[in-house]
Amino acid sequence: MTTAPRSSIVLAAAVLAACRSDVASRAPVSMTDLRTGDCVSLGDVQGFGVGGSHVSHDMQLDWARSDVLARAAELGATHVVFVSERIEPNRLTLEGVAYRCR
Repeated sequence: MTTAPRSSIVLAAAVLAACRSDVASRAPVSMTDLRTGDCVSLGDVQGFGVGGSHVSHDMQLDWARSDVLARAAELGATHVVFVSERIEPNRLTLEGVAYRCR
């Protein structure tokens, strides 16, 4: 299985999750699959979900997503475009680009 289809699923899930108020309340950064408006790139951000065999993929994804949003918020971002998901033994990594948009 290649990571390309999985990345598309992650992007779609991230966009849908942005509508959840509990995710939005943790960080003032919107997740999106497209840059909109007048945006300036603030750089790459990574988030990690770490766990063992007792931790589900969904839980690791949620932790990684929260980590990405927190790191983007520290940069002053308003939006994050997710680029990829990497699954390694006991760790899930999300990568994205942080933007400040008007």
